[in-house]
Order: sequence, then structure tokens, then C-alpha cells
Amino acid sequence: MSHCSVDELRTSLANATKETHSLWEENKDLQGRFVNDLNEISRIQQAITQLERENRQDQLQHPRHSMTEMQRRASQLYSVLTTKREEIVKKLNDGTNFVALLQNQLISDRLFDWKNRQKLAQVGVPFENRDAMLDEIQMEFEFLAEQNWQLHMFASWTLDLLTRGPQINDSHAHSTAANLTTLADQLTKLLFMLISQSFVVSIQPEPVLKTQHKFITEVRLLIGDKLGIRQHLVNTHVTVKIIAEEEAKLLSATQMNHKDIKSVGSISNDYEKMTMDERGSYGSEKLTRIAHRKPPPKGAVADMKMCVNVQAATDQKYALLFHISPFQLGNLGKFDVWTLSLPLMVTVHGSQDVMHKVLSYGIVLLPLCPVHLAQPISLLWRGRILHMSFSTSLRCSPALVGNYLSQT
Repeated sequence: MSHCSVDELRTSLANATKETHSLWEENKDLQGRFVNDLNEISRIQQAITQLERENRQDQLQHPRHSMTEMQRRASQLYSVLTTKREEIVKKLNDGTNFVALLQNQLISDRLFDWKNRQKLAQVGVPFENRDAMLDEIQMEFEFLAEQNWQLHMFASWTLDLLTRGPQINDSHAHSTAANLTTLADQLTKLLFMLISQSFVVSIQPEPVLKTQHKFITEVRLLIGDKLGIRQHLVNTHVTVKIIAEEEAKLLSATQMNHKDIKSVGSISNDYEKMTMDERGSYGSEKLTRIAHRKPPPKGAVADMKMCVNVQAATDQKYALLFHISPFQLGNLGKFDVWTLSLPLMVTVHGSQDVMHKVLSYGIVLLPLCPVHLAQPISLLWRGRILHMSFSTSLRCSPALVGNYLSQT
């Protein structure tokens, strides 16, 4: 399946969901008929017992023949039901695998590529159709969410049907129940991952924030209104706070809970309602205060003015942490969703303004994932960034060629 194209996987997933629906209907119908046959067998057995108690032997032949016939029919029906249960488990397993493959491609490839382009755009690399691309990615998130939800629903319904039905003491029923439980758990985990990854910073703040100045940023929940999620977001809100690099690393590596992270600065209007299109927009917020930074190391070279300026402006990296207040989704429990902005830095006075472009290019050269905020050892596309820097500075499009780029 891994060699299939995305379109083929989408078609296979949609077909698997439809076939699972049909198999669910067949299982429900077969189990209903099987239960009716068992009830009829029980009724005939009671009649036979009554006739035997009254010693009416001449009237037992017909009920006993009916009993034999009903038992034969029920046995055949149960055999068909067992086969259909195997088929729905197999189809659910196929659907779950399709979901996992598509979800990995969506998050690891398409969303990652969009985020990387978004990062490069901060230093002037053109990013055309940014919003249109994100809208297309949102459609994929919505498709996966809907398919996952339906598969999970059929797995849960089939499991409930199995546990509420006649408890036939055979190994097949027990193994089927175990398989359905496993598949439902896998789909739940995939859905939690999908929803958490769907919360993105659609408009990044400037890579260098200045205290007492407004900044603009926006977050989006790409899951859209699938799963009836909009009604669950009516009373939710998004909060934002600025956190230190070290804690951003720990949070990204799941070594720290977002609830335990304290803000290292103050942001005005740090609370926004989710809008009807699942967005939270910040346009009039200010970073009003940032915690005092540690002084430069004692060994710093005082007469290297540029180095001192860089140290003063970049001795601490930060990130904005956005969090949606927990919301309930069906019987799956509460979703606690957060996301981080790209790494950013802070200047606190005008003398550092000259360093803005230096800081911008320093940040964009960092790896995309917040867990890797430390400077990388090597950069594969540094020449491209320097070319953009050169073009932007001259406000024209000359090319850096030859030894200039080869030395980068």
C-alpha cells in the first residue's frame, strides 16, 4: 500500500469506509435474525418441556422436528454471521491502515512543506498561494477526520452489537471483540494526533518582536467543522503566552506538559474567542514585558561591538504558545490542543533595531521543528537564503553567482 499514490489511497479509504458501512448493516441484520431464531428455539424448547411434563408423547414429534430444523438454521446463520464479522474486522483494519498512511503523508510531507515555506517567507522567499495551499491541506484534514470518525463508529457499533448479543462460548467471538477494541483504540489515537496537528499558526508573528509594539498573528484549526466540532467550540477560547526556548524544546519533545509552562513575559489581550471558521486572530496585541535576560558571559569580548550587540539581542530565544481551552468530542473525551509559533527573539530598545535583519536570518536558518531550536551543524540551503538577502537589500533581482555562493 505504501507505493500507492495519494489519490489511490484516498479512493481506497473512501471505498473501505463504504464497504464497512455495508458490512455493518449486514452484521446487524444477521445478528437480529440469529437472535430471533434463538428466541424461537427457546420458545419451542419450553413447549417440548411442557408436553414432556404432561406426558403427552403423541404431541412431541412435531415440536422436536421444528426444534431440529431451527437449530440447523441457527447454526448456518451463525456461521454466516461469523464470516461477516471476520470481513468487517478485515475491512476496518484496511481502512485504519489507509488512514495511517494518508495521515503520515499529510502531516509529514504536505503540512511540513507548507510550514517550511512559511518560515522561508519570513526572509522574503516568495510563497505564492499560501492561503490556497493551506485551504487544500484543510480539506485533506477534514476528509481524514470524517473517514476516521465513521470507521471508529462502525468499530464501536460492531463491538457493542457483539457484546450485547447472545454470548456464544466460542473463541471466535472473543478474538473478534479483542480485534475490534484494538482497531477502535488505534483510530482514536490517530484522530487525537490529527486534531492536535490540525492546530497551526496560519499567520506567524514577526521573527523579532519589540516590546510595547503591536504584532499580528493567527491560528487555525484545520479540522474545520467536521465531526460537528463547531458546536463544541462555542464556549472555547485561545490564549497565547511567550515562553522560553528551553521549555519549548521540552514541550515539543513531550517531556513537559503545557500546563506547567510559565510565561516569561506579558502580552496584552492574550485571550481570543474561536470564530465560526475555527480561527483565532490577534491584531492589536502587544508584548508589554519580557523577563530580564542574563548578562553576557564574563569572557565576552567587550571591544567587539557587533558581537556585543548580537549577544544583547539574541541571548534568549522564545516561542509563542497558543492553547485552545479543552473541548469535548463525542465519547472520546476532552481534546487539549496547543501549538507553537516559529522561534522568535525580542528587542527591548531602539538601539537593537539595526539587528532585526541579522536576527531574522539567524532564526530562519534554524530547523523547522521547535524541538530543534539549537543552531544546526550544517545548512543545505544557506546559499539560497543569502541570495534572497542580497536581492531584498538592493530591492532588485541580481543573482549571486560563482564563488560568492560557493563560499556559503
